[in-house]
Amino acid sequence: MKMILGLAKPTRGTITVFDKQVNRRNRLAILYEIFKKRYWRCSHRGTKENIRGYIFGINRNGGEALMKGIRLEFYKLRRRKIWVIILALLGVQCLWGMWAFRNMDAKKLSQGYMQCLYHFSVLNTIMMPMIAAITASKLCDLEHKGQTFKLLMTVMPAGALFDAKFICASLHMVAVGAAQMIFIIVLGKAAGFTEPFPPGFLLYYFVITILVTVVILAIQQVFSLMFSNQMIPFVIGITGSFAGLFSLFLPRSMQRGILWSYYGVLTPVRMNWDSQTKIADLQYIPVDWSSFWLLMGSFAVIYFTGRRCFTRKER
Repeated sequence: MKMILGLAKPTRGTITVFDKQVNRRNRLAILYEIFKKRYWRCSHRGTKENIRGYIFGINRNGGEALMKGIRLEFYKLRRRKIWVIILALLGVQCLWGMWAFRNMDAKKLSQGYMQCLYHFSVLNTIMMPMIAAITASKLCDLEHKGQTFKLLMTVMPAGALFDAKFICASLHMVAVGAAQMIFIIVLGKAAGFTEPFPPGFLLYYFVITILVTVVILAIQQVFSLMFSNQMIPFVIGITGSFAGLFSLFLPRSMQRGILWSYYGVLTPVRMNWDSQTKIADLQYIPVDWSSFWLLMGSFAVIYFTGRRCFTRKER
């Protein structure tokens, strides 16, 4: 196996596997075929996962190596049951939605989709950072437990590993956001919302939810990779989610200083409270482009600074 990986050389002759002579160009495909057909058997789970880590990091040819690195991360998660946790948290949101939007009067039905987008934006401030923290922790915990970072770096650049983990986790966040959007559509049909269906604002809600979650995910991944104790990034995620929730009661200028609050800062719906009539009304608002670009700038700083710290960390 070491010879196939390129970590050792034969004393003489060449290595032939599946009637193919092993070289730098085809060793990746041969190793992938070994695992795909389950020729490799190993009782120690850590070793098996580590060897899988070597498979996709050998070929460093740009996008191909990155794509295979992403496939590696999905391989690692097959038995981690991460979807069970994500679905449980997503189920809590769905149950809350079914409870909150039952027995709606005519006025609420006329603003049904606005009600959903507003309340789910607030709920995301608590739930989505937790989902991001758990996903990042599950992705990075294997290398810490197996102490395989140094071995991985012999066949895979640290930056490529960081990128692959981030893209894999981001795809999970996209799936969660899509599930939320589908649930809102189904809820609107089941509850009988009389408000016209707003595809543009629903798409905007989906994009903003993903972007804010991806920024928080970058923070979580950096801490999950830098600390072997995964309680540290998890506590950071919990603290951030509650800080974001409480910041929604603060002035908007202060909200923009807390990344976890951007679910509410960039929400497409705003509540207007009339203190005289004691009536709350909802309305769609335009995009806050200054907050949007501030969020994107923060993401660039966090991602590339965290990536640089990870690649330069001594192991």
